[in-house]
Amino acid sequence: MRNYLLLSAITCLTAMAQEQAPMVLQYDKPATYFEESLPIGNGKLGALIYGSTDDNVIYLNDITLWTGKPVDRNLDADAHKWIPAIRKALFEENYALADSLQLHVQGPNSQYYQPLGTLHIKDLNLGEIKHYQRTLNIDSAIVRDSYQRNGKLITREYFASNPDKLIAIRLHGDINCQIALTAQVPHQVKSGLGQLTMTAERWLPATHRSPSPKPRRRLSTS
Repeated sequence: MRNYLLLSAITCLTAMAQEQAPMVLQYDKPATYFEESLPIGNGKLGALIYGSTDDNVIYLNDITLWTGKPVDRNLDADAHKWIPAIRKALFEENYALADSLQLHVQGPNSQYYQPLGTLHIKDLNLGEIKHYQRTLNIDSAIVRDSYQRNGKLITREYFASNPDKLIAIRLHGDINCQIALTAQVPHQVKSGLGQLTMTAERWLPATHRSPSPKPRRRLSTS
């Protein structure tokens, strides 16, 4: 009897798993705040998609873009020597002493993660917007949004590829748009051959500058 009950339970769970609906976040309007935007990423590049109909703002990030200067790897070379004293203070429940001692292993404040750039896709068509939808499919990691303007359907898809090291956007429908690329750091943007290229100098404090120019960080959209 127990074997039959166990088999029945497994069969029911399997059927429920097969019938489970796709994991999809759905919205009927563009994002206004950071928490409402939809994220994609490949472990290095990331994007937050707001999905507006007039000015679709997409914030871009790169895991290597931080403030500060090259790290002195010998800065905390003796930090490990404070660990026994910190442990001793904790075992003795002298938390005030442990808190003061742990400052010796923290080093200076960490650097700050920086936004890479902001991509604007501006729909130049005019007219009333109807039937707006915006989704993030958790299973496929694909963001889609769509809407009708003057009765014509426009759809947009976004995804990040790890093997190809890129973020891709596909526009479909009555497309009449303008694309702009900006950033919060000093930069230059050039256009040509169907491509936007943004470059920025890597700035270092005077004590760490060398006579040779530093390489530029480049971001391209096609």
